[in-house]
Amino acid sequence: MSKVIVLCSTPYQIICALRIVEEKYPGAMVDIVLTDTITNVEGIYERLSQESELRNVFLWRTKGKICFSRIQKILYAICPARMAKRTLKKNDCELVEKYDIYLFANLSPIAMCLGDVLRRENPKIEVAMYEDGFSTYSSYTGDFYKNRKQKILKKFFFSVNKLYVFNPDIIEWKPQFEVKKITPCFKGDTLELINRIFEYDMLEDDYGKKVVFFEESYSSDGRPVDDVEMLDIIAEKLGKENIIVKIHPRNPVNRFAEKGYITNRNRSIPWEVILINEEFKDTIFVTMASNAAMNPFFLFGKKNKAILLYKCTKMPESMHKSIVEFDDRLCSKYPEIFVIPQNLDELKDIIK
Repeated sequence: MSKVIVLCSTPYQIICALRIVEEKYPGAMVDIVLTDTITNVEGIYERLSQESELRNVFLWRTKGKICFSRIQKILYAICPARMAKRTLKKNDCELVEKYDIYLFANLSPIAMCLGDVLRRENPKIEVAMYEDGFSTYSSYTGDFYKNRKQKILKKFFFSVNKLYVFNPDIIEWKPQFEVKKITPCFKGDTLELINRIFEYDMLEDDYGKKVVFFEESYSSDGRPVDDVEMLDIIAEKLGKENIIVKIHPRNPVNRFAEKGYITNRNRSIPWEVILINEEFKDTIFVTMASNAAMNPFFLFGKKNKAILLYKCTKMPESMHKSIVEFDDRLCSKYPEIFVIPQNLDELKDIIK
């Protein structure tokens, strides 16, 4: 029986990992490592630890503890396994068991540290990377694997055997390893497990509106943004009572509630958990450029219309250029799903 260890650093990674384990490694003995970069990780850890589907659940407190100085990077390049084991032991992350399969999502120091230790214990271990949202599909990840310096200093990441993603067709780079599709089918025991872990039954918000609007993090990052003005245009036609705004958890001020919009009260349940549970039959997703409006189609196969407003802004300097460019390349291929107005007048015509 295969022994699988999975590293998860975000709620989305937990959701993806559970689906991959169910589909690709049925019957395996599975251990999950949660890092303290996850919001409310203690509660998630406690609930996950009670589940019989998993053998072990580890909580590793790595926030702010794992970083490499210039000397450490050199030493790591020379003797990666020894340095990794020392780093993990220092943070109470020492593992003694040999695993057959290691799953990780992002190109982080903790993923590399754990990977090098696992390879030292079992040189033949299967190393599989799984998607971490749209960054996995974009040139951000592709450029990493093209960089010769990265290959020298971060050798572990070049030991990947395969990549698991929901939508292989939209990858913008050419992986040098096998790409496997994850079927976005959440039901039965796995769906019930996800709902228990993230306490979906505690959801108070009604997302059965005509429009779900996703706030960006721009205002919390100190970037001026005119998203409220754009939503006002939509509300003039549809009415505020038919719109719910999913506010960004990092934004300290609820700018939309101040203007009378209905906003979500529950911030702890991940959007993806809501997405796989709700029907959204006649809902339109609207955003400046948030991936939350793209995930329904690309990651979960829902065919709801989505309106992306990044070309309507009067403040283009506030937008993250690389994100907008990626969104534009991707969404323009699917005009039957994604509507991208060129300006506010066109937005008014679309709403009309």
